[in-house]
Amino acid sequence: GQVIIERATPVKVFDANAEHLFRTWQTTLRGLFEEKQITLGQLDTVAPAQETTLTPFLEARITRVEETEVKVIETIPFATVEKEDSGLDRGVTKVTQEGLAGRKELTYKVRRENGVEVNRQLLGISILQQPKEKIVVRGTKTVILGEGIATWYSAPPMVAAHNSLPRGKKVLVRNLSNNKTVIVTIAGGG
Repeated sequence: GQVIIERATPVKVFDANAEHLFRTWQTTLRGLFEEKQITLGQLDTVAPAQETTLTPFLEARITRVEETEVKVIETIPFATVEKEDSGLDRGVTKVTQEGLAGRKELTYKVRRENGVEVNRQLLGISILQQPKEKIVVRGTKTVILGEGIATWYSAPPMVAAHNSLPRGKKVLVRNLSNNKTVIVTIAGGG
């Protein structure tokens, strides 16, 4: 007599990150999936195709695909606006309005394959709160510490003397007849 042993076809199935060895009498991958009750999502992919004829130790890979909408809140930085004020002394700055950051909501379509994000597509941006500008006022008013007649004396260049200003202070001196200016350093009194 003769004994013929037929064995079920062994097939390796990699389902996302899990590996399974199945034995089946089915002839196609689709039949194997139905027999082992392996369900596929609408976006899941299979390689090779489900109509592939089974051969011993065929390897089939199921990629589990999930697409979801994700909302992310982000900060919108505020802008700083500088304005000039002729009523404020030159060199003086004042904040007249504090800045406030805004907020926006970004909606993404996120695609994950086997639990790993592979793509992120921006669907829309929604402003939740507009940013508020920071307003800084800078003084432009010329501060006149005094008027007088300039005299020359034997001293190093670009220095001046003044009775009340401290030594080392930088002073802008303007010639009123031609409007030319020069910056000098106070070197002493007199």
